Amino acid sequence: RRAIRARYHLVASRLHNTINMIMMPPRPSIIALAALLLVLPPSASSLNVGRRVIKGSTPVGGDPTADVLFDPNPAIPALTLYAGFQGVLPSLAKCPNELQFQPPWYLGDGGSGLCPSEYWNLATAAPGFVLLAASAWLYAYAGANRLVVTERAVGVVNVGADVTAEDAREYLIAFNDIEAYNLLPFGLSVTTKSEGGSKFFPLFWDSNDVKALLEERVRL
Repeated sequence: RRAIRARYHLVASRLHNTINMIMMPPRPSIIALAALLLVLPPSASSLNVGRRVIKGSTPVGGDPTADVLFDPNPAIPALTLYAGFQGVLPSLAKCPNELQFQPPWYLGDGGSGLCPSEYWNLATAAPGFVLLAASAWLYAYAGANRLVVTERAVGVVNVGADVTAEDAREYLIAFNDIEAYNLLPFGLSVTTKSEGGSKFFPLFWDSNDVKALLEERVRL
């Protein structure tokens, strides 16, 4: 009988904790991360590599069956945003639980709300604010500087400058000029024959899409 009663209390306790977790509001950092992922521009590319649909659009004046302007990938800005919130929020939430501001639907015992401004420690939150600013800059940079892959070349163009497919050829690396290329965890490194050096393109695009196109078009 004692074992049954102990098991009953254990199940009831776990059920209570689960309900509290469901009723708790999502953390602000998670909300911000989700919001950043939802504001991405829609893909308008009709280009396929096998069964893979390439996420991007056709450059102005480009060939829809060959040229693609890749959609920005917010992975790096999103991770920076998350790290920034993780650096800021703890410095704004250190005060007695009874003083914290909680949303009306919160049913917990406290400890996850925001404190009055007199309890804020902005000095310790400074690195977090720097990361938040960096996230905004990275997101803007990723949206303005887009990777382009054509039938014969690859490179990055500034879409804010109204660059057409014809103009973009000045900024691209021809496939027959590529000595080697490597898809790294944080971008694409391309070594050219003509200059003998390497150019690096940060990972602001879908790496699997780029890999599929380069494997199909680059002959080393």
